[in-house]
Amino acid sequence: MPSDKITIDCETLNGQRTFSERDIMIGKVTVSLVKDTKVKSLFVKVKGDANVRWTESGEDSIEVYSANRRYFNLKQFLIPEDSDETVLPQGNHEFKFRFQIPPGSIPSSFWGSHGKILHKIQAELRKDWKTKVTAQQELVFISKFIPSLQSPMTPQSDSTQKEMGCFSKGHVEFEAVLNKKAFSPGEKMELDLSVDNSSSKKVTPKLSLRKTVTFYASGDTKSSTNEVSKMVFDPIEQNAKKELKCVMEIPSDQMLSIQNCDIIKLEYTLKVYLDISFSFNPKIIFPITILHPDLVTYFQQKIAAPGNFGGPSNSDVSPPAVS
Repeated sequence: MPSDKITIDCETLNGQRTFSERDIMIGKVTVSLVKDTKVKSLFVKVKGDANVRWTESGEDSIEVYSANRRYFNLKQFLIPEDSDETVLPQGNHEFKFRFQIPPGSIPSSFWGSHGKILHKIQAELRKDWKTKVTAQQELVFISKFIPSLQSPMTPQSDSTQKEMGCFSKGHVEFEAVLNKKAFSPGEKMELDLSVDNSSSKKVTPKLSLRKTVTFYASGDTKSSTNEVSKMVFDPIEQNAKKELKCVMEIPSDQMLSIQNCDIIKLEYTLKVYLDISFSFNPKIIFPITILHPDLVTYFQQKIAAPGNFGGPSNSDVSPPAVS
């Protein structure tokens, strides 16, 4: 049996169909009615929220940890509230809307095991106090937040060494230099690695790109770390030195770092280590920030943040300040 329905159509601002702070959303709500209908209201709203929730079992109870943050909530009535005299005839009816997403530091869309950052647009047609027809769409939101990074385009370097234990002799030491700190998805990280294996064991250089997600709620945290990609090099023989030039590509579908949400953090590290059998592996950890390509360009060129980041600005509001 046919039923009333509503649909939402938003104009796209770019090929990725993403939105960001200060973007202007233009679209329409289409109401399809099977008969003449008296309506009380019709509205559309767009909002952004972060939510965290997990449970932990104790001896006699289950502890629930939860937190919520609202970043914006915009609402526009297309048919005013309590419009008792409004009757829409059978058929399709189009209502246009226009929103400007507010400025500020709004985190990018994210879905995780214990939380999410969700941006969506909703429409609701209300016929009476208990009968309504709804529709909603999730928005892909890319934050314009400019993180406070110390010299993000300069190299990172570190070194470490290890004295061998009772089952082997000598020591190993290595130095690593990573070309910078900020990258974009699909970009290649370049690493120079110098290994001095002055020991009686073979050592195998390895790289591991890792993603750590941390959820915060009720004064506690829930964290998980997963390996995104890995590289293994040929073993370096005993009492040998070797210079390596390593290139590791960040997967193009990797999520951006999240640093501007106080209940969800998404961080990356590059672990550089020597795998030594039956021994503690010496390691170097480099923090990595994965940003939208436009922000990487911003840091590279040291110019004002690009106005079309996340889509055409459609606004005369100045770009966000570095925070």
